[in-house]
Amino acid sequence: MSRGTMFHVVTDPDCLGAMSESDFYEDLGSLGVDYVQDQDPDRSATATGKLRDLIAGAGFRLAAAGEEYEDGAAFAFRADTPDELDAAKQNWFRDGLEALKRKTAAIDLKTYAADTGAVYDLKQLLDDTDGDAVYLDMGTGPAVYTLDYFVRNLEHGRTYYVDRVTVYMH
Repeated sequence: MSRGTMFHVVTDPDCLGAMSESDFYEDLGSLGVDYVQDQDPDRSATATGKLRDLIAGAGFRLAAAGEEYEDGAAFAFRADTPDELDAAKQNWFRDGLEALKRKTAAIDLKTYAADTGAVYDLKQLLDDTDGDAVYLDMGTGPAVYTLDYFVRNLEHGRTYYVDRVTVYMH
């Protein structure tokens, strides 16, 4: 991961608000970033709102993490059944799959055999390591995942709480 927003996601709402840039100081190299910085509340609200809209647009069930959702506030989402989860995941990745199909159709063997930007682009469509990420804590200790990996590994029946606090990675 080299740039983007780090979202704090937990499965216990009591753990919201526990992420800061200092959580990543010792892991900059393994994260592939030069620095991290807590985002100011306005930028965090904008980033969290965009993620909320993407999640809702994919078909996950939204809920407020507190009494009511306010712009920039934490929110929760879930998929109650395996079918609901599969449909939301497919909606999430639909455009990416179409882009992957177009790009693979345009690549010839010579391009594929050379380690070119085209091959890198294909990898990014499968798992965007240069974009946003998730700092996930499911009660066994936090770990960092790409947003794509996180969505692919969501579990039905589990509620995920997205914090309003975000960290910028570059």
